[in-house]
Amino acid sequence: MLLMDHVIDIKLDDYQEPYQALKYAPYYSYSTVVMEMKDMLNKCSATQSDASYDYAVPEMGTIPLLSPENTLPLPMVASAPSDKDSVFSKGSSSKGSKSEDSKGKKSPSQQEVLSALKRRLEQTAVPEFPRHRLRMLSKLAEGAFGTVYVAEADGIPEYGSAASLGKRLVAVKFLLHDACEREKLDFHRDVRILAALEDVNIARVLGMCSHEEPLCVVMEYLDHGDLNQFLKTHVPAEGARTLPVGVKTLSFNCLLYMAAQIASGMRYLETLNFVHRDLATRNCLVGKAYQIKISDFGTDNELYAADYYKVDGTMALPIRWMAWESIFQGKYTTKSDVWAFAVTLWEILNLGRRPPFEMLTDPQVVENLAHMQRDDGQFAYLPRPPAPPCTKDIYDLMCECWRRHESERPSFREIHLFLQRKNLGYAPVT
Repeated sequence: MLLMDHVIDIKLDDYQEPYQALKYAPYYSYSTVVMEMKDMLNKCSATQSDASYDYAVPEMGTIPLLSPENTLPLPMVASAPSDKDSVFSKGSSSKGSKSEDSKGKKSPSQQEVLSALKRRLEQTAVPEFPRHRLRMLSKLAEGAFGTVYVAEADGIPEYGSAASLGKRLVAVKFLLHDACEREKLDFHRDVRILAALEDVNIARVLGMCSHEEPLCVVMEYLDHGDLNQFLKTHVPAEGARTLPVGVKTLSFNCLLYMAAQIASGMRYLETLNFVHRDLATRNCLVGKAYQIKISDFGTDNELYAADYYKVDGTMALPIRWMAWESIFQGKYTTKSDVWAFAVTLWEILNLGRRPPFEMLTDPQVVENLAHMQRDDGQFAYLPRPPAPPCTKDIYDLMCECWRRHESERPSFREIHLFLQRKNLGYAPVT
């Protein structure tokens, strides 16, 4: 019998409670337990700053992400491996250092981060930017909700500042021309939520064009485009002595430096209880000095159409990056993002040249994940990337992220601290 017969019909509205997907950034979800948006947010305008919100700050890891009736029964599982098998217990105290990073800086608590988000939602208006100062350069993606362009913005202020650096690259997301009033209100709401995200490793909202149609939002974009394409133009530095002059290389430390930035951005989202749901190198941007920003611009890019597969006729899903519970239970959490991060790290260490599970067809990938669901010991993991550059402890980290039980996977805080310490003292040469 085909496995497709056993895959449940995954519908975002039915299986995201208490997570709600953003309509115009559909691979982002925010937790309605953390942030319940009032109807007033749908009536937002550039002058509103007194919207009302209800906040409840849960303990991380205790939120019931699915109601019992929406959860498939799970098979009996083996007892969890002991902590001595974890890379986080080998020469590292990351599990005990909850408030400090590797540089000794105190990390903000979840309450502090949530309070900052609340203030931004209540007090920050999305800046209006003149449409005539945007020059479209190329189409980046086109989906059911609109079109994304790479553009040049003349004089748009830097994020959180009134100062401008002249012309810069941006990404512009347009709403469909024939959008109804309800869709426009949803668009305003989603832009307000995305504009409240302020981490340096997240592609942030710079402005909005709302005085004429089609509505659009202007977001950060970086000089070197997406990480997947950037990686493919380089080779590992470890074997560079035999390469022709002029060939661009990336060292193992530089690869870890970029991966640590992704982990840092995801750590921020984790603190807010935001779930990305499509973390991959195609959805990361690269700038000068190997700066990384997480985005979702690769999702509807034709270049990556083969990365998505319609499971049982539902919306196209990035199955090669997805945790088993996301496919079989429609369950998306920060721990399913952790699974996807490990696949993204695997991509990075292979310099984007190999798709995950390249020897398997899409149905076979789903079948392979079914082995993890059944816990029958037959799940085939992604192989260890080449060594050099990949070391055993890095591959051990990946395997921990692919553990069957969410509670046994590391948090992004732990992953970020581990990668920081692994790469301590490294600074990219620019």
